[in-house]
Amino acid sequence: MDNAASHSSQRTKELIESLGCQLIFLSPYSPDLNPIEKFWAHMKREVKNQINHLDKFYEAIAAFFQIPFSCLITIIYFTILPFLYSLGS
Repeated sequence: MDNAASHSSQRTKELIESLGCQLIFLSPYSPDLNPIEKFWAHMKREVKNQINHLDKFYEAIAAFFQIPFSCLITIIYFTILPFLYSLGS
């Protein structure tokens, strides 16, 4: 796994180990070992070029993925937020 804070939390470690898996972390900066980093860098560049105010952030992300803004909000509401809340419990 990469070294994102959510990946190295005690709760995440416990969840993964409870499934019989072992955590192996990548070097602190290893984009060649973690191809998703190239995607995130590309997405960040594209979104940054589309927004000039923070209130346009979600619209820029929706445009990047070529989905309607309402779909992005639904995805965040039903998948990402419950996941984030579960990490805190």
